[in-house]
Amino acid sequence: MKKAVLGALFVLTLACTTPVGAQDITGTWHLAAETEVGTLTQTFVLAQDGTHLDGSVDLAPDDDASLPVRLADGIVIGRSFTFTISLEFGPNVMQRLYAGTFDGDTMQGTMREGQSDALAFTAERDR
Repeated sequence: MKKAVLGALFVLTLACTTPVGAQDITGTWHLAAETEVGTLTQTFVLAQDGTHLDGSVDLAPDDDASLPVRLADGIVIGRSFTFTISLEFGPNVMQRLYAGTFDGDTMQGTMREGQSDALAFTAERDR
């Protein structure tokens, strides 16, 4: 157990001391996820400052009326990221967690609401 904890701390230390410029996730990303009813698309507009991640998710980027939602709790460590958005349905609020990795202009990850199954996605950054 002690070796596992020390190993995890070593990996985390390496991730935190890697130059930030090499892993900058800042930009506009276009997400695609395959669902039972077709392809789901979203657009992320992300801004990284050190390990802090800020921005928004447009839940309806292909519609005339876009639906941007501000992200919260955004963190970037190395090439990994997580953030949440809050979806409000009247008095009910549901949290959606996004987590994944990025490499250059490509990203892969999952999104999950509550206890539901995770939905895999890929994304590409505008250049």
